[in-house]
Amino acid sequence: MDILLLGGQSPRHREWSRAIAASLESHGHRVSQLEYANWLDQTRVTDVEHEVAAVTHAAATLTDPVVVAKSVGTLIATLAIGRGLLHPAGEVFLGLPLEAWADSDEATAYLTDLPPLTVVQNEHDPFGSADDASRFVAAHAPRTYTVEAVPGVSTHDYVDAEAIHHWASDRG
Repeated sequence: MDILLLGGQSPRHREWSRAIAASLESHGHRVSQLEYANWLDQTRVTDVEHEVAAVTHAAATLTDPVVVAKSVGTLIATLAIGRGLLHPAGEVFLGLPLEAWADSDEATAYLTDLPPLTVVQNEHDPFGSADDASRFVAAHAPRTYTVEAVPGVSTHDYVDAEAIHHWASDRG
């Protein structure tokens, strides 16, 4: 299965992306990663519009990929799909940053048109609890979606590579 991997905003997600990609590849998946310009520049803010445009290049060699996106990557993926730049078989969204979603009416409007979606949210994620994420997705849901709450976790980290492989395989 082909996977397009989109990380979070912080430059530390470059290493996260590499580690998750290596784990997914060890399961036989073909993985393409989008390395954000701010990761390379070691700056904190991701230029979402720039990265939406870059998705086409990152996904060029993939066939019906499953998008695995974390945090700001969920916005990038949704905007690229909604604008017709990306055509995945499904998505796994890890850690919706709900405040950023609240600021993006365009991305929120595109949610209803997404292919099958799995949202994974830590129970007490500081960027939106699992309960808040579940309510948000239910209010703007695509036709086929699931929300997986990770109990007892109060970070915005999503590092369980085996679980990510499982969720991606369910969408592929």
